[in-house]
Amino acid sequence: MEAGFYVIENTSMSAVLTENLFIDNEVNANLLRREDFRQNIALEHFHGINNFFK
Repeated sequence: MEAGFYVIENTSMSAVLTENLFIDNEVNANLLRREDFRQNIALEHFHGINNFFK
């Protein structure tokens, strides 16, 4: 692993690291203000993590 993420390198159990998006511009900030966008992110995280551990 080149990135050196602590959770990946120092965890003895299965682990997954997720990200949404960076709030580095007005477009992304506006997306995160929307309830439907946040709900969709939550559902996609759920499905992705569920698939990872199956």
